[in-house]
Amino acid sequence: MKELNDKLQHQENELKDTRDKFSAYRDEMNDTEIRIESLTLDLEMAEEKLETITLENTTLKEKYEEAKLELDIIKTELEINGPNQVANGIQKKVDDERIIKMEQALIKLRDLTVTKQTENDKLKKESEILEHKVKVLTKENENAKTDITTMQSTIADLKEQV
Repeated sequence: MKELNDKLQHQENELKDTRDKFSAYRDEMNDTEIRIESLTLDLEMAEEKLETITLENTTLKEKYEEAKLELDIIKTELEINGPNQVANGIQKKVDDERIIKMEQALIKLRDLTVTKQTENDKLKKESEILEHKVKVLTKENENAKTDITTMQSTIADLKEQV
């Protein structure tokens, strides 16, 4: 009889330990699920920001091309008309200053485009990292669910033995 009581006590202790582990594991899975949701939100925000920056980048490229075309037109007009055809020296000076300003504007637009492209690439990389994290956490969550099912089965078996 004592042996049966000892065996029963041992099985009850195992059942309690298994329940404690299961409870701790469930808490951990809840935390993991919260982390997955947080990372998913971060990913969505990064994708939206990437979309915005991509649109800005496209707009800046268009402005750059327009300014470049305008500069080419001005240069062509000066070449066709020649410096002798310019009404006077003042007009030529104004045109030269305008060309210099446009070249500077083009350089600024180019630099801004490069900066935006760099930010765009950085956001793409962050997005990929977040997607990877979500996949890993999703896999962990699936593994956890499998472990929970196994533990529930073990608990049921222990209850039957008791």
